[in-house]
Amino acid sequence: MQPETAIAWHRLMQTQSYEEVIERLDRYVATSKFPPLVYDLYETPRQERNKQVLRIIDKWEVNASGGPIQS
Repeated sequence: MQPETAIAWHRLMQTQSYEEVIERLDRYVATSKFPPLVYDLYETPRQERNKQVLRIIDKWEVNASGGPIQS
């Protein structure tokens, strides 16, 4: 592997969980005879994993129900 390739892979994969990438690599190697591409191992974060989106939804729900219950 060329140093430039290793640098590019690191830059692209640094936001990924190491354990999850290794699991995806194991699954990939079991089904393919070709070396993986970044695309094969990179997982785009899904919206439901984004806590900011969940906070926004919580605010919508509070507003839709007339606000939190006051005791």
